[in-house]
Amino acid sequence: MNSSVDLCKVPAAPPPEGYSSNFDNPTSMAPALIGVISVTTLWAITFTSARLWVNFQKLGWADWFNLIALLHSIAILGIEGTQVTVARHIWDVPACFFDKSYAQGIFIPAILLQTGAFFAKASIFLLYLQLFTVKKSMRFAIYSGLTFSFFLYGVGVAVATYYETPRNGENWTDILDGRTLIPLPWWQAQSALSVALDIYIFILPLPVISRLKMPVRRRIQLVVIFSLALGGIGSSIASLVERIEIAHAYDQTWISAILSLCSAVELNVAIIVGSAPAFAGFARSHVLELPVVRFLLSSISLTSKGKSYDSEAPLENLEGMHGNHAAERNHRYYELSDVGMYKRESNTA
Repeated sequence: MNSSVDLCKVPAAPPPEGYSSNFDNPTSMAPALIGVISVTTLWAITFTSARLWVNFQKLGWADWFNLIALLHSIAILGIEGTQVTVARHIWDVPACFFDKSYAQGIFIPAILLQTGAFFAKASIFLLYLQLFTVKKSMRFAIYSGLTFSFFLYGVGVAVATYYETPRNGENWTDILDGRTLIPLPWWQAQSALSVALDIYIFILPLPVISRLKMPVRRRIQLVVIFSLALGGIGSSIASLVERIEIAHAYDQTWISAILSLCSAVELNVAIIVGSAPAFAGFARSHVLELPVVRFLLSSISLTSKGKSYDSEAPLENLEGMHGNHAAERNHRYYELSDVGMYKRESNTA
């Protein structure tokens, strides 16, 4: 294109029939993008803060991994805030917006989403490892999921680095020539595998929970806690759909904005799921004891009884746990309910 042409007055792509370019007041995905990511990030901060408060004197790998994932999420929110100018229909985006900053804004969040997803999901597996400490089959299933996560997102980092960074002698704008579309089959495959991983994370604790010796009501409460993972499954399915759609979509910037939203929500939900047991214990120990909350609960004939226990203590070996000093040392979170997440009766693999 002639260098005298002002690219800020040229749309990145011609508008489809019946549409016209609008640079002044275009339809934008920015409010939804920033709004949804901000809200889910705020919830992730809240849940993680409760987790760190409960475990402040005894932080473990699961806690640190969850915190690292949260820092990734906050960084992604900040970067997305600088990229919202292109969260429009592609014919409403001036061509001059596709510069070095835009190219870097593609690569950096891609890496952060990969590494952040690993730390968030690894944190959940490490949480499970603390909950289910006896059965060898469960430990094998947990380590298998952890290993799978490492390779899934590790390869994702390698692919993003190879395709979305300039080669020797190139500039950042050179990657905007369509090269980043080359690995779309990989991104689609990874997204499908991520859906499978999220489903695996959701169903993994269900057999153990179903065998817990506690009232059905409390067992349901535990299922509800872990069912937060369904939000992650929904987000990962949406990401898969958008990655399939973008392969043949004309409106690349609009689909990319939706994909960014789904990916960020998926990461935040994973962070929330990993901290949900601690948050439940924190809420019971601190929030439910507030006078105003106790008054509201009593006004609807609800009572808050019982003692706070560690909700991340292993679920195995229910009987005899009060006399087991090793079990007491493993206490990490407060209970989820009056009975809480106690150790289940020991079963050998």
